[in-house]
Amino acid sequence: MSDMPPTGDHSRPTAAMTDLQQPAEPEEALALADYRARQANGTFVGIPHEEVRRRLGLEQT
Repeated sequence: MSDMPPTGDHSRPTAAMTDLQQPAEPEEALALADYRARQANGTFVGIPHEEVRRRLGLEQT
């Protein structure tokens, strides 16, 4: 049995719908709550994609 969702014409997989507001695992729920709390109180610090790429040595040439 395949993990891919069924397709109408058996040539391409279809998209699977998920509820992004409801985390699937307890750890995800805790991480999401922590993230939202840090956003709300102004302590969240994000890193721009360009900086992440630079830090990981993935700079585009």
